[in-house]
Amino acid sequence: MVVRQEIMMKQNREMTSFSRCKCAFRKAAVVGALAVASLMPLKSATAEDGRRNEPVPDTPTAVEEPEESGSAWMTVRPGYVIGDNQLLIRAEGGASSVHGTRFYGFVDIQPSEHDSAAIDSFYGELRLSQDIFHGLAIYGELNAGTGMDPVFRPGVLYNLSAGGWNMQLRLSPISLGGVQEVQLAFYTNTTFAGRISFEALFDVNFKAGSIYYETATDVDIGAGFSVGLQIRGFSVLEDRTTDIQPLLRVSFSH
Repeated sequence: MVVRQEIMMKQNREMTSFSRCKCAFRKAAVVGALAVASLMPLKSATAEDGRRNEPVPDTPTAVEEPEESGSAWMTVRPGYVIGDNQLLIRAEGGASSVHGTRFYGFVDIQPSEHDSAAIDSFYGELRLSQDIFHGLAIYGELNAGTGMDPVFRPGVLYNLSAGGWNMQLRLSPISLGGVQEVQLAFYTNTTFAGRISFEALFDVNFKAGSIYYETATDVDIGAGFSVGLQIRGFSVLEDRTTDIQPLLRVSFSH
């Protein structure tokens, strides 16, 4: 099962039968929304939309979206989790409007047991934001997955580009749903020599005293295809424990 999904499951409270029914209804709605997000065609995105690089200036400035109505992108990433001997699929997409409204979403689908080829569990995130002023924005994020309560995180974010790096800082002071948490997230990406892309994500959960992180390096082989290595990890600061998942992946962008 996805490392991040296991974290969320551990933090969930026990539910009554009535709340389980409501939870099932909400999960169905979330899955539908994430599925729609995954069908969007690729055009362009920046650090807020997540996972695609754009040319940036050499001096620090707020990351700006191209002024193009209906700008959207999509990437599908089949992968293989080396240590767990599992196949998985990540589908992600984003969109933006000339009014500063931006969307990003992804779904991870993979087995729930080690050494299994049965892709039977999922974890997904859906984020909608609205620009306010020069890279500053407000956002709402919805997390859902197999065996967990949906979680809604409102917050503020800031986009910045400097020295060829796209960066985004997000702060969610509260969360609603299965997990009560204060979360600080940092995401960055860049491209070297026009063909090698690098990205990193860090989610710090203050109440749980934990850090979830992803780093990835991909090499563009042309025609919308790339191959790369991603590392996913989860660390509990109090217990000094770390769980790491390395995976090989192929990306198809359209």
